Amino acid sequence: MAKTNGARNILILCNEFHVNTQSSQTIVTSPQHYRSNQQINSRVTMPPLAGFSDNHLVTHADLITAVHSLLQPLTKYQSPNGARIRLPVSTATHFDETAAQLEGFARPLWAIGALLASQSPDEKIDSRLEGWIKGFAVGCDPSEGNEEYWGDVQDIDQRMVEVEILAYALLAAPTAFLGPEGSKDEYDIKRRSDITRYLQSVNGKAFPQNNWLWFRVMANLALVKSCGVPYDELKESMDTDLKVLDGFYAGEGWASDGKWAAEGQEGGRQMDYYSGSFAIQFSQLCYVKYARDLDPERVAVFEERARKFALDFWRYFDAEGEYYFVLIGFFNFPLIK
Repeated sequence: MAKTNGARNILILCNEFHVNTQSSQTIVTSPQHYRSNQQINSRVTMPPLAGFSDNHLVTHADLITAVHSLLQPLTKYQSPNGARIRLPVSTATHFDETAAQLEGFARPLWAIGALLASQSPDEKIDSRLEGWIKGFAVGCDPSEGNEEYWGDVQDIDQRMVEVEILAYALLAAPTAFLGPEGSKDEYDIKRRSDITRYLQSVNGKAFPQNNWLWFRVMANLALVKSCGVPYDELKESMDTDLKVLDGFYAGEGWASDGKWAAEGQEGGRQMDYYSGSFAIQFSQLCYVKYARDLDPERVAVFEERARKFALDFWRYFDAEGEYYFVLIGFFNFPLIK
């Protein structure tokens, strides 16, 4: 049952992908348009999608069907080698087009990583996922002439956000994306080297001092757990970022998105569903799942914070809420295999 409940989480973001590719009315283009778009959203429903809209989401087989029904529409927007997805919608993003196309590729990896994690590493991979696996390797390959390379990570770069998702996929299904551990196959050796280099590139870069620090923590965790980088080489960086993140803790399970500013002081005062479910709490649970053997004391702290947070967080949502499904992200992540 854990496999079924946990896998529901992988549908969240893909669901939003489908809505945004089908109806431009769901896109909030600027703060002043928020209210009118919100009113529009209340009248717009997701267009029916065979395999998802008619799916009861009860069994593991149901969830596999649902995931593929959400992934399949994206493939026509995928680059020839699979590393980029360019959706034909307005985004109002502030970052470069290559980063946007990396975002298009990376977000579905929440679903794909969980799907691959639910099967044995020796089990044959569904052919419908092969393009995503190839695309992962191609996107990290800086070779001259590779037009699908995602580009080097710069200071305060959107690529940092997507790296956390890449890291999750590697933690969830390392064999699928890196090849068998110790493989002498030239392709496996190269993709492991390229992927390791790409994740390592977030180190030494300037990061916003907010939830983004979790992206580097997770990248380093994947480097240790999946790519074979010695923990001693990355522990100092991880501890430094985690110490800053611990400074955001506000009590009773809650954390602010950045250091909380006291009344009258300059600084951030954001402590809502974003820093809760989307970022800090969600990343803490991911760390709990994959870092238990490396950092048991901190894992125990994060588990206790999650217990306290859960007592309040559910009150943020109702059946009509725009981000209703995000509630599942926090509560079901620990159940993913």
